[in-house]
Amino acid sequence: TAEAMYKQSLALDPKDAIVFGNFASFLSDIRKDYDAAEAMYRKALGLDPTHAIHTGNFANFLRTVRRDYDAAEKMFKKALALDPNNAKNVGSYASFLSDIRKDYGTAEIMYKKALELDANDADLAANLACFQLIHSRFGPSLESAQRAVSLSGNAASQGLAEALFYLALINILEGRSTDHELGRLKSLLHTGYARSSWSFDALFESTLQKLSPASRTLYQALGAAILDEQALVELEQNELWQQVEENPWFHS
Repeated sequence: TAEAMYKQSLALDPKDAIVFGNFASFLSDIRKDYDAAEAMYRKALGLDPTHAIHTGNFANFLRTVRRDYDAAEKMFKKALALDPNNAKNVGSYASFLSDIRKDYGTAEIMYKKALELDANDADLAANLACFQLIHSRFGPSLESAQRAVSLSGNAASQGLAEALFYLALINILEGRSTDHELGRLKSLLHTGYARSSWSFDALFESTLQKLSPASRTLYQALGAAILDEQALVELEQNELWQQVEENPWFHS
């Protein structure tokens, strides 16, 4: 198993900061063993405090899992000081500034910078779509989400699931059919993909009150299932979701 391989690698080299950092992400995203994940992150950064990627990953962990926002911001700033051109860290900090600090002007600048650094990153395009959707900029959000789907290469991933989710939300908010996007999402969720820490809190705060009670319940359950495989059980019990026909269109 992957966990056994990580442990074997660390037994062979107990000072390998990269393995510690990767194992931390695995424990957080896959095992949901957050205490062990935090210990691994701290071990990794103790061994190599200059590793920008692990620093950024730990910042995301502190934000989404621990909800320790001051500590998260400190780590985000450290990550960007270590490598100001790491597109994922720039994009993650943009999301933090938007969703947590409500500093929308700086957040938008950071989102655009992230995409300038890596114009082909589907996750960054999806995150920009989310930001634009939160601010009811449906046209630009639609374009960003469609771009994220295209950049995904039709490969099963959380970024693709998020982009389809945003497209469905835009369509329902503008009175259009959501059958196409929800059918794709249903097939994608049944196929499965690797999940990572994220939050729809700010998006839900901005959009869910505009939906009917039944749709609100569906989209809350769908958002939970996109981020956590265990939440699929509750989603499958939703009557509206049961009416969605799968559309298997992507590469697993």
